[in-house]
Amino acid sequence: TKPMLILPLGKLEAAATDEMKTRIVMHFDYLKTLLPDGKLVLAGMSTDDFTEIILIEAADREEAERIMTSDPAVSGNVYQAELHPFRVVLSRQEP
Repeated sequence: TKPMLILPLGKLEAAATDEMKTRIVMHFDYLKTLLPDGKLVLAGMSTDDFTEIILIEAADREEAERIMTSDPAVSGNVYQAELHPFRVVLSRQEP
């Protein structure tokens, strides 16, 4: 598998519609479904500007694209997203 970085672009504004807010909840639920089969490595956001990063593992770019475009917040146009190949060069070892 290959690590791929998904960068959701756009921020949920205070004036977000109920549909947008629903899509954000669906986005979080969708990411949780990627955990059991090891597709999701990590997901998080910065606490100062709420920029998100999502690190996934996929067999190839096509699978990574499918994972990204299947996200309800992406398919619902709440977020635009970019997909980038990613290489881990240093990582904390688990005890």
